[in-house]
Amino acid sequence: MKSYKYLRICTGGGYTGGIQLVSTDSQVLDWIFAEVRKFFPGCAVRNKKELPSGETFACNIHRLKDRDWEVCWWIIKQLCLQGWEPFAFHCEPAYDATYHLRLEVADNGEGSDGLLP
Repeated sequence: MKSYKYLRICTGGGYTGGIQLVSTDSQVLDWIFAEVRKFFPGCAVRNKKELPSGETFACNIHRLKDRDWEVCWWIIKQLCLQGWEPFAFHCEPAYDATYHLRLEVADNGEGSDGLLP
């Protein structure tokens, strides 16, 4: 049976602004923020949500100097280079665009971690 890590990216949010990230993999959220921060040192994480285990599963990245779309596409590009697969897209009333990505992991759960070395 196949197993996947999941990531949802929402951009252009009317009431939240910035980029919203939701994932089953808290490490990918940390990696994305660290990489975006290299280009936008003033960016910030808001609305961080944690599972009962303490792992982050959602956050918003703000203060991207009105470059939300460009940053969103850069994130998607980097993830695709690492094996993440975009498998769905839709628009929601609260967001301009929502992208769904998945990363297949080995059956034993020890597949690629989806992060650059």
